[in-house]
Amino acid sequence: MEPIAKFSFFLIASFVISSAAIAQTFFRTWFDAPETVIAGETFTVDVWAEVSGDWVGEGAFSSYLSSSLMSIEVTGDLNAFAGMSTATIHTNLPLDRGTVDGTMLRDVLAYNTTSLEGYTSENPLRFFSFDITTAVGETGELSLLHHPSSVSPDLLSWYVDPFVGDDWYLGSADDNSVLTTESFTVRVIPTPAAAALLAFAGLATLRRQR
Repeated sequence: MEPIAKFSFFLIASFVISSAAIAQTFFRTWFDAPETVIAGETFTVDVWAEVSGDWVGEGAFSSYLSSSLMSIEVTGDLNAFAGMSTATIHTNLPLDRGTVDGTMLRDVLAYNTTSLEGYTSENPLRFFSFDITTAVGETGELSLLHHPSSVSPDLLSWYVDPFVGDDWYLGSADDNSVLTTESFTVRVIPTPAAAALLAFAGLATLRRQR
């Protein structure tokens, strides 16, 4: 290869690599809920998201978190799980509060758009919340997981201004995006009366053994 051709190839390769690096976007979503609840209680789970990267702009009408499209699953000691609610959506375009299907809350679709009253430029942003009811008399650990919805592989999207080429949005499933989904575990413990009864029963057993 001629020196000029080699130099041209180096410039092109460097531009492609640097462009890919600049375009990388980091999405993150997590749960905010109590770490410990008493059996039989109902508690609220908030779903948050944030985004960072070189394409993330600032200002009320530039770039902003625009959508959350996801399903939620409860796993773990399901004997301690009694049920869950549909979502309360905290952004200004609640398309779908989700469908409860056993231990799944499917297809919660929440949008944040400048075209409607109630738009916010907050990042991180609380997109929605839902309630979980625990079973009376049952204990254990319940884990919460994020999943893609049935309508899109993108759990989250970011409105881009200025646009990336012809794209108005960056999605969490894009090749140049990194998505981190953080699970959460809630410990379900006995009621104080039940705990005292168990302690008394254990003490009585020790006395009998002596």
